[in-house]
Amino acid sequence: MLHSQLQSKSVIKALTDTYRQLFLAPGPGAEERYLDIVERGREPQKRDLSHFSTSEKDSISVEETPAGNVTVITLGNRQDFITFLRIMANRCESVDIPDTQGI
Repeated sequence: MLHSQLQSKSVIKALTDTYRQLFLAPGPGAEERYLDIVERGREPQKRDLSHFSTSEKDSISVEETPAGNVTVITLGNRQDFITFLRIMANRCESVDIPDTQGI
C-alpha cells in the first residue's frame, strides 16, 4: 500500500529540513561546503534552492515493503533528479549521470 505524504513544489523545501546539503549547488568548491554541512554539522551559508526548478509532479511517499517502510522521492524534472543525485550521492560533485539512471 502507498501512503502519499507530500506533493508539488514543496518537496525539495521539505527535504531541506533533514538534508541541509540540498541548499548547495553542485560544482567547483561545493564539495568542501558539503563536508562542512554533512560531516562538521555547520549550517549552510545561504539557503538558496534556485538550482532546482521543481515541478508539480514532485512527490514524497512511503511504500510498505516486506523489509519495512521505504521513503520514495519522485522528481518530475530530469534536471532536478540529476542535481539531487549529484548532491546526495556524489558529495556535490558535477559528475555525469547516465541517461538510463532513474528511468
